[in-house]
Amino acid sequence: MKNKYELIFEKCHHCETEVELSTEFKMHPCPNCRKRIKLCALCDLDLGNCEECPL
Repeated sequence: MKNKYELIFEKCHHCETEVELSTEFKMHPCPNCRKRIKLCALCDLDLGNCEECPL
């Protein structure tokens, strides 16, 4: 079992499903539709600029 800080919930913008993913800062395949998604939930959207996202 993973520790609670190793997993994060993210909504896939392709299939609109909320999925649980590891917190590794990389593109992940959606467990539901298999399309690649970013972990936007890791960013502070008030301070970050999505246009400058390295992913």
